[in-house]
Amino acid sequence: MIPQKPQLLLILTVVVGLALSAGCGGLLDPDEPGNLVPKTVAEDPLLPRIEVNGTLLHAEAQDGWYSSTGGKIVFDLQGGYTFGSSVELTLRLGMYQTEAFNNPGGIPYIANLGVNYHL
Repeated sequence: MIPQKPQLLLILTVVVGLALSAGCGGLLDPDEPGNLVPKTVAEDPLLPRIEVNGTLLHAEAQDGWYSSTGGKIVFDLQGGYTFGSSVELTLRLGMYQTEAFNNPGGIPYIANLGVNYHL
C-alpha cells in the first residue's frame, strides 16, 4: 500500500532533515586562522613569500592580487531515477584531487544523494 501524499511528504521531510543535520559535524571554528579570511604568508606556507628584516611579505603580488596556490579538481559521476511521476532520486559520486593530482587532505571523496518530490 502506498502512503497518502501528506504522509509521504512528512516521511520525506524527516529523512531529508536527518540527512542535513548529520552533515553538520564538520563545522569550522571561526577562531582558527583562515576560516573567516584567507590565510596570510605567516599562516600558509604555500603562499609565495619573501623575508625583509625579519618580516614575511607576500611575493609576486600584482595590482593587489596574489598568485594561485593551486586548486581542487572534481571528478564525478551523476545519475538519477524517477519513480512514477512525482519522486526523483539522484546520486553523485566522485573525488577531489589537487592540480598536481595529489590527495588534498581530509576526505577526498564525494557522495551526494538527492530526493525530489513533485506535488
